[in-house]
Amino acid sequence: MIDDYYSALYGSIGNLYNMMDSIPQAMDYYEKAGAIFEKYGWNESNSVLHYNMGETWVDEGELDKAKAEYDKAMAFAQASGDSLMIVDVWKGYGRLYAEQGKTWKSLPYLRKADAYYAAHPDYAPNFRTENLNYMQEVLTRQKRQLGCLAGALAAVILIVLGIIFGLRKNRPASSEKAAVSAEAPELTAREKEILDLLSKGYTTTQIAEALSLSKETIRWYRKKLLEKFDVSNSPELVSCAKEMGLI
Repeated sequence: MIDDYYSALYGSIGNLYNMMDSIPQAMDYYEKAGAIFEKYGWNESNSVLHYNMGETWVDEGELDKAKAEYDKAMAFAQASGDSLMIVDVWKGYGRLYAEQGKTWKSLPYLRKADAYYAAHPDYAPNFRTENLNYMQEVLTRQKRQLGCLAGALAAVILIVLGIIFGLRKNRPASSEKAAVSAEAPELTAREKEILDLLSKGYTTTQIAEALSLSKETIRWYRKKLLEKFDVSNSPELVSCAKEMGLI
């Protein structure tokens, strides 16, 4: 069937553009392949295609687009009755919500996926390893978030007690802010620029365009910022920077 060859060709061209970091062009060709899959009711193939597109968008930091692709992947997986693909999309949702900082929403998906992988050890063992790694990251983030919440609650209690007992002179807000700022990591001018754009919701591609830099360079700076602030994703990075008075 001629469409078989066209779908394979579109997929190969999409992969080539993906390797060249030309994501919009890659997605155009993936969509062409998907249109052929949908024409013939090849739901399983379309599920795999849109799942991989979702993974690519997560890598690019385009989380809304990733969610849309995972939703399509889930719809095609359910239409095909492919339980394995449904589980893989669960893993995708888990990763997506973790990147959004929604750890409590992420963990149930990852746990459901792990239960299936554990019951089917012959199916892509590396998928379970990857899923377990995501679970560990999420649990670590939850622990950090609980610590931040506990710290915030303690701060609120201290402020309330200070107001009640007239202790604000002994514990001024400015000194608290100075103490927080003293813990802030030292940033370069470029890192401050990128941090400011991240706080405004800019994606990797948008930051690269705004600063006339390559996306690879922006990814490198984002990685360095995550290391400096000892956080795992951009929402946590922005949150910590705000607490430290840097943005």
